[in-house]
Amino acid sequence: MGKINTTQYAVLGVLTLGESSGYEVRKHFETAVSHFWSESYGQIYPALKKLTEEGYAEEVEGGERSRGQKRYRITDEGERRFRDWLGGPIDPVSYRDELLLRTFFARKKDIPAVRFLFERELAGMQQAREAYLKQQTALVQHEGGEEHPFLALTLRYGELFVEARYAWCTEALALLDRLEGENES
Repeated sequence: MGKINTTQYAVLGVLTLGESSGYEVRKHFETAVSHFWSESYGQIYPALKKLTEEGYAEEVEGGERSRGQKRYRITDEGERRFRDWLGGPIDPVSYRDELLLRTFFARKKDIPAVRFLFERELAGMQQAREAYLKQQTALVQHEGGEEHPFLALTLRYGELFVEARYAWCTEALALLDRLEGENES
């Protein structure tokens, strides 16, 4: 069997949760794992095709299909391959943050533009805080958080990340206030 890329493993991960259409796989990436992973339609459908060709997933015959959507499930071989991947080494985190990049290159004359960026980011972090609260509530109410400790772990990472980013933005805006005060003196 051929080499599987991370996108394919991510799709297999969704299929370990049950049969899904490509649309449902995409919805999973837009909701459940969006705080740490994303895949586009342009990645998902070729991954499903490749996984099916390689024998790691299969199209579900018959069954209910809305709008003619194909449904897929993981095969036993796909399950084995996925479990092997879970225990294998991980690639180092490749971190790209455009706000940090812009901040790094900004100068005092750029304070208005930088302020705008941080105010927008702070608002986004507030929305993310609210989204995590809803996800945490849903996990406890509908799925019993104790039964899903690994899902809870990923949510907690997102919460901590958002809290740290929120605090950083708040500090950055306070620094910009001080710098503007110095410029007015």
